[in-house]
Amino acid sequence: MTSFLKYRVLLATVITLCLALTIRPGMVDANEVGMRITPNIIELHPTENGILEKTLTVENRGRDPLTIQILIKAFTTDKKGNILYLNRSEISSETEKFVSENIEILENNVPVTELSLSPGQKEQLLLKVTASDITNFTQHTASLFFLSKNSRESLPHDDSDTSLTTEMNISVGSAVHIILFGQKNKEEDAFTVTAFRSESFLQKGPVRFTATVRNDSDKYINIYGNISIHNMFGQRIGKILLPNQLIPSHAEKEVTGRSESSEPGISWNEGFLIGGYRARITILTDSGSEEYRERDFFVFPIRAVILILIALLIASFLIGQVREKIK
Repeated sequence: MTSFLKYRVLLATVITLCLALTIRPGMVDANEVGMRITPNIIELHPTENGILEKTLTVENRGRDPLTIQILIKAFTTDKKGNILYLNRSEISSETEKFVSENIEILENNVPVTELSLSPGQKEQLLLKVTASDITNFTQHTASLFFLSKNSRESLPHDDSDTSLTTEMNISVGSAVHIILFGQKNKEEDAFTVTAFRSESFLQKGPVRFTATVRNDSDKYINIYGNISIHNMFGQRIGKILLPNQLIPSHAEKEVTGRSESSEPGISWNEGFLIGGYRARITILTDSGSEEYRERDFFVFPIRAVILILIALLIASFLIGQVREKIK
């Protein structure tokens, strides 16, 4: 092998290694969710005594048949704003009676507690709530659990001595939160985006955001929204959808987003970034209330630039050596 060819091989090897160090490893796809229920949050605002109905869609998105058990459990919230499912002895008799007697799931107008779905099958169910007296309560809250065989053990039985605490948002789609508002709770949604943060300077993506929202009203609110990212020229180059999530009255909660990362916060999975950017979070409620905050950040791939400069310097040196040899 000639000296010139050896230099070319060495040069190609060095440049390949430098470029390989600048590439971010790809993320492993999340496991396929076998079950999807829509919608996952239902607000009911009766204007007069009577029956309230809402259609639910249950879909088997997996490759295996599903046998689903349907459970209805009342919930309250703890001091941190998380949902708290109490055992039967801790639930008030009024709430227990309302949930057991006034909420049911119908399939073809027949009450059901179990459902079987083939792969790819969708089934429409009817949520029926009988609000016989809406003048003397502020609100009732309950969750519909759609549990497959493997997930039934994760939910305490009604006669269990333990309670279950979980986040207000539903990420997998295995439960539906129901909020029934009474005549005592007619005020408008009142909330504040108390914080919206990200790192001010980054070397590469993904960019992680954290946001908190405070519910200033005396009722639960259902929030959703998005984070839009604009470059230094004002062009929108990214958008993160924020799913529906509940916030208890006078509680402050961290907003969650659809993300494949297991880390807390909201992730914008953009690999190569350079320059200044502005992120804007917009939070909405079903009543039309809207709040927003903005955050600026700067991205410059210092490590990648250094590696490229090193590669260029090595390449320049080797080319000079080759030219000297040729002369």
